[in-house]
Amino acid sequence: GEFPLKTNAEHDSFVEPTTPSCLAEIDNDVDDSSWVVSNDPIVCTSQKFSTFAVCPVSGKPCCTAFRRLNFNGNTSVVLCYPITGRTHQIRVHLQHLGFPIANDPCYGGKLCKGNTYLGLDDDDRLREFNKDILKNKVAKCPECNMS
Repeated sequence: GEFPLKTNAEHDSFVEPTTPSCLAEIDNDVDDSSWVVSNDPIVCTSQKFSTFAVCPVSGKPCCTAFRRLNFNGNTSVVLCYPITGRTHQIRVHLQHLGFPIANDPCYGGKLCKGNTYLGLDDDDRLREFNKDILKNKVAKCPECNMS
């Protein structure tokens, strides 16, 4: 998979998936907000540590679609659609594309010293993450111009 899609035909042929999605905060900025599809096969590299990597030879088929939603000057928030359901596929695909998830050192992300989410349960963590996203969002949607 490459970042971003190579041709307009590839981009135009991509239809937004209906599978569940999630948000990820990644280190660095993605150049644009076009859909990106990674279909690199992944393989378990260590059962002991439950780590995975892209491997074109022995990896299992895997597909994830990404789209940048926001950039705050340091990190980007991307919408992630795992088309297949492989373990760690979002983390592996983002790392392989050069955009590791922030605060995910297992897959190349920088560990944030000021991480305020560590002591929270899942519901509170999601609530705080969404508040942080809203603080950094533009006042109007760039696609529909609605606030």
